Amino acid sequence: YRDQNPGLCSVEWVREPRYGSQLVRELQKYAGATVDGVIGPETIMALQAKFGTTIDGCISGPSQLVMAIQEWCNIHS
Repeated sequence: YRDQNPGLCSVEWVREPRYGSQLVRELQKYAGATVDGVIGPETIMALQAKFGTTIDGCISGPSQLVMAIQEWCNIHS
């Protein structure tokens, strides 16, 4: 999903994830998405719905979703 998500520029992309990401798992739990640790359109759409941003299944650059998550983290840290 790298080409569809130019706003995710500081992540390690792998073709065949074995274990997924613990951070992505936690985000999936929070958003009510399938928990597998792999970021993809389903997870992104669930997060976009949870944070009230445009739901298109991709993370653009700049990204409303990334800004909303950053704002949430700042408030809850």
